[in-house]
Amino acid sequence: MLSREIIASVEGALDDSWQSAQEIADRLHIRAATVREALTRLEVSGKISTHGKKPIRYRLREQVENSGSKFRSEYRGEPRPYMRPGSYAPPARPKITLGGSVRSPGSPNDE
Repeated sequence: MLSREIIASVEGALDDSWQSAQEIADRLHIRAATVREALTRLEVSGKISTHGKKPIRYRLREQVENSGSKFRSEYRGEPRPYMRPGSYAPPARPKITLGGSVRSPGSPNDE
């Protein structure tokens, strides 16, 4: 189990540059596995950003200021609302076919 001091020291070692977990571990003189666990917790809490594949690079997340724009941070869904079963409404203008335009197979008008 990680202590708050370790997580705080890992967070303090991060800055605006991309760093690997091994680089952070070498600088703090702690095990890389401990640093990775702390980085995972920081990533889940939304404090850091990740980039790339192995080796994954980490840095502090840039703080975006809401300059008057309305933004719901808790909404992470699709841009269109979810259609629950039974909530579909048919089109306002139903498609109407004329009786003479649709023939059944084997009707007397077939040639």
